[in-house]
Amino acid sequence: MSTAKITSKRQITVPKDVCQELGVDVGDELEFVRDRGVVSVRRRFDPKALDKWRGYLKNDPKLRGKTTDQIIEEMRGSVDLD
Repeated sequence: MSTAKITSKRQITVPKDVCQELGVDVGDELEFVRDRGVVSVRRRFDPKALDKWRGYLKNDPKLRGKTTDQIIEEMRGSVDLD
């Protein structure tokens, strides 16, 4: 188990192994979540991070009008299970 010391400015350095386990790097944000008296740390997910992909499929003329199932089937190719 890793430990960290709180500085006089209430800052901590997150140990390398914890950063690797959380998948965080410089500039990423962490959330401290309290649940029934236990505080957990997790990587903060910004819902706006996916905004750049919004409308991606409908703007591609080859994909326009197809369902996601149809697109995936085309990508995988036909599979005959018999």
